[in-house]
Amino acid sequence: MSDTFDNILKQLSRWGEIVADKSGFYFKKAMVKGGELTKIGKVQIDIEKIKREINHKYTDLGQFVFQSMTESPEFDFSSHDKFKMMMEDIRNIRSDLDEKYAEKTNIRREGKANEKAKEEEQDIPIGI
Repeated sequence: MSDTFDNILKQLSRWGEIVADKSGFYFKKAMVKGGELTKIGKVQIDIEKIKREINHKYTDLGQFVFQSMTESPEFDFSSHDKFKMMMEDIRNIRSDLDEKYAEKTNIRREGKANEKAKEEEQDIPIGI
């Protein structure tokens, strides 16, 4: 009877170690994922700010075009410096937006690569 009881205690002890190791692994995994989501959230906020700025620039451009066409229906925009400057501002802001989208994609890609590496590194047997 004593041997059976000792075997049960040993089995429970091993299970406890396995559970402790696994829980530590999943806790670390949750922390890493939380950090990744925080980075993505910050980039997404920047993306939304840039989108709002682009909308304001389009509004300003539309008002300029409307006023110019109201004053002179045959207004030539190709030679107007203000029009060119507004278009260049919009192009630059759109370029910034593309960079932020690329940054967001890279963060996700790095997170997935790190997650796979950690899973391969982790080699704790679940069964007994």
